Amino acid sequence: MSIHPDNKFLTALLENDERLIRELYQTCKHRTVSLIKSMGGTSQEGDDIFQDAIMVIYRKAEREGLFLTCNINTFLHSVSRNIWLKKKRDEKEYALDPSFDEIADPTDIHRLMVQNDCYELFRHYFQQLGDECQAILKKHFMKARDKETAEIYHISVNTLKKRRFDCKKRLIKWIQDDDDYKKLIE
Repeated sequence: MSIHPDNKFLTALLENDERLIRELYQTCKHRTVSLIKSMGGTSQEGDDIFQDAIMVIYRKAEREGLFLTCNINTFLHSVSRNIWLKKKRDEKEYALDPSFDEIADPTDIHRLMVQNDCYELFRHYFQQLGDECQAILKKHFMKARDKETAEIYHISVNTLKKRRFDCKKRLIKWIQDDDDYKKLIE
């Protein structure tokens, strides 16, 4: 793996280079806030998660000599998403564990980046689905009861299941046919 030019941002964090740190915030913060909002959070939570991600990356660079093999925006996005999911999993409001061992290993970092890329592919193709498919799948992901969802669309539960199956099948096919996905699974 080659070292990415965005390692300048890690150096900027370690050396407190205000100009590059400001550029890092201007370049990457909006994407993290958008991610958190798309996952049910608020702008303030997005700001907090972004700051937590910066601190995690700073500590990893300081303690373990972290270096990037991808762009900083992709890496921050992955770390932020992982922090948010951990926070939601724990379902408690508490400060982030300073060690954050989940991304200590470079293989874990690579896994996070692959997960993030897969998630982005999913989001891209999910948005290509029709409104009804999106709504049916969202209800399914939120563990809504089939009977209640079927009533919303004035269809039988069996028809709902068939439509959901067709929507999933279409989504999976689009993702599997994508060249970026094929590269990710190699």
